[in-house]
Amino acid sequence: IDPITQDLGKLSIEAVFGLGDTISLGELTPDSYLLNKKDLTILEKRISPQEWMKIRVINKGSVSKDGTQKVTISNAWSHRPKLEEEYIKEVAKISLIVENKLRRAQNIEWVMSGGKVWVLQSKDLYEKFYPDQVKLDSAKNFDTLGEVLKWTLERYQGIGILENKALNNAQKIVQGNKHEYSSLTEKLVSAAKGKVRKEEESEGKQVSDINDFVLKGLGASFGVVVGNIKLVEKGQSPQINKKDILVIKEYSSEMESLIINSGGIILETGGITSDTAILCREFDIPAIVGAAGAFTIFKEGQTVRLDGNTGSIYIEKDQQSPTPHPVVQAYKEESLSGVDLLKPEVVSEEVVPMKAVDDEVRIPHDMNLAPSATKVFLNPTGEVSKLIDSVGNSHGIVHVDLDKMMVEDGRHLLAYVEDKKFVEYSKILADKICKYSDLAEGNQVILSLGSLRVSDFRSLTKGKQLENGDLSDSVHGLSHYLSNKELLNRVIKIVRRVRNINKRRNIDIAIYSPGNPKAMTEFKKALLAGGLRRGTSFSVYAILDNPTDIILADDILGVNI
Repeated sequence: IDPITQDLGKLSIEAVFGLGDTISLGELTPDSYLLNKKDLTILEKRISPQEWMKIRVINKGSVSKDGTQKVTISNAWSHRPKLEEEYIKEVAKISLIVENKLRRAQNIEWVMSGGKVWVLQSKDLYEKFYPDQVKLDSAKNFDTLGEVLKWTLERYQGIGILENKALNNAQKIVQGNKHEYSSLTEKLVSAAKGKVRKEEESEGKQVSDINDFVLKGLGASFGVVVGNIKLVEKGQSPQINKKDILVIKEYSSEMESLIINSGGIILETGGITSDTAILCREFDIPAIVGAAGAFTIFKEGQTVRLDGNTGSIYIEKDQQSPTPHPVVQAYKEESLSGVDLLKPEVVSEEVVPMKAVDDEVRIPHDMNLAPSATKVFLNPTGEVSKLIDSVGNSHGIVHVDLDKMMVEDGRHLLAYVEDKKFVEYSKILADKICKYSDLAEGNQVILSLGSLRVSDFRSLTKGKQLENGDLSDSVHGLSHYLSNKELLNRVIKIVRRVRNINKRRNIDIAIYSPGNPKAMTEFKKALLAGGLRRGTSFSVYAILDNPTDIILADDILGVNI
């Protein structure tokens, strides 16, 4: 079952390197995988970098009382997925067997060691019961359908009656003055109607401006709440009420009573199966886990909106309640004596200044979207800053055009090589690529080569001298790069720099118009010679943009070296 949406057709898996109690204690943010129970397809994958892991050791020299020790994970491993796809499905199969035996949704603790999966314990999963949305008054007993309709009309026609009554009374009030103030009736009627409808219009209309977005985590318990930030550290026991939203850096068991009495929870670490997340779901407390940096971003007493549905946190602007019109207020109190009907209505406009937040890009996600078995990628057609609103609901970014980046610079890449400034140039280009990588939040980013023609490169500074003169201006794709091996090798070095030096291991590469299997073989050999070896963390794609490529697709894509 999906513990958040209670979808019986889904299965959720969380994993970390090392001992698994770091998940239940909320000490680490685990990788999370959402699968379809029917065919075990992976619907959603969230990879969380892990800087350390907890291990059990026999040597008692420098370990804690429970015989465990924290070990730092190298940069090469910290961003890797905790489970490969075959093991994700193996864990899922075992979980379904356990669930089938026990006849109920299960919360299963497991461990993988030496390529084998072992089940440690299993317990019934807490399932939220959602009552019917529409309930009839229990005190009412109906014998016929007519009685049901009569009761419904009597209960809900009050709003219309009140509106008509306000309209009639307002018209009577101004009968004596309408020759002087012909527009007053319209003003009064409009104000009275607005008062009647005010509550109805405001329900469910809590819309947060994207400019107020501050931080993104993982929604662990449904609900939206507005409250004041309360920073809580280990060992503290402050006074808490339902108007407080707790920001917890490190969870401990003594915080349980604080959590139950609070209005919402934000944890810097943890997953949806952590003790805190389970507790919040049981007590209907909106919660967000894995919100890294929350303890330093938010200030004590700051008012925020916590959206446990999407895992997003927004700055809540102070909204001054409008001054009610005197006629509306008097009508509400059933007294119209002593009211100055000609007093103009004062509308105050307060400009709320933008509050400064951390410069780090924070991507909003809509967790209410249905998972898709088909991977949906974002094609970056604009600036990086304009992609923030849409990239969060994709599986990654495709077609980050390296050719376009090089041409926009205005100077040929090999001209920097001649001037011995290639290192500086490669750093600039790598930084641009890293912006897309960071935007994808660990999801796949595919760089593309060969989209532009030879004529575009010849138009650059020193382009005519550094491009093959035998090629036609219209040539593009792999043919262009194979005719200029030095250009290809330098581009490979830039990609390798992004992956190895900048540690963006989610970067893959795609080539336009490969042409034929022989050309694809040469391209893969060049990648291998340049240090880009295909594997679980690096893939090579072909962009087929003409009929010849499509006819030879099986041969081109089947090339092995």
